[in-house]
Amino acid sequence: MIKYLKWIVLVFGTIGVIAASFFYLQNRTDIGVALEYRGRIDYRYLHENCREKEKDYLFVCIKNEFEKYLEMVSLTGTSMGLKMVFNVMDQDQDTTTIFGNNNELKRLHFTINYIEINNLAMNNAYRRYFGFKSMYGGYIASLQQFYRKANAFNDNLIIGMEGPEGISKIVDPTKKQDLTTRLESSKAED
Repeated sequence: MIKYLKWIVLVFGTIGVIAASFFYLQNRTDIGVALEYRGRIDYRYLHENCREKEKDYLFVCIKNEFEKYLEMVSLTGTSMGLKMVFNVMDQDQDTTTIFGNNNELKRLHFTINYIEINNLAMNNAYRRYFGFKSMYGGYIASLQQFYRKANAFNDNLIIGMEGPEGISKIVDPTKKQDLTTRLESSKAED
């Protein structure tokens, strides 16, 4: 049994190495940019180095870095970037004090932030392709899947914002109007 185990490990290990090598060759540009930006799309880095932040609210900084990042990547890099940005936004939401003790207002603003970031990703995902020319058809199919999921993500957030637990819960008319304006602007970009 043990002699077969080594062959099983050898065969599946080889398949794994081949698959990982193919993935790397197909996406080496995106992987390189993601590794380069890993230190820049980082909560601590942005908190210490961003000049556009309002108090400790980093969304403007996050959005600016993500826009720069998106100019250099294709679909795989966009997905990697979304993961990095959403992690930083979660940290920002946990630590920001710009909204005072109003957690409902903070939650609604960050929901719109997620929509805006997702819109940026959707507007840039199709612009570049760095893979093998023979694999371009697969890229087009992946784009269709990406857009379907990205639109569903936005639609679900918008439904929540327009529902009974959304903007309608805000009592202050100025803050309510600000959120409504931001949401409508984000929906127009979608």
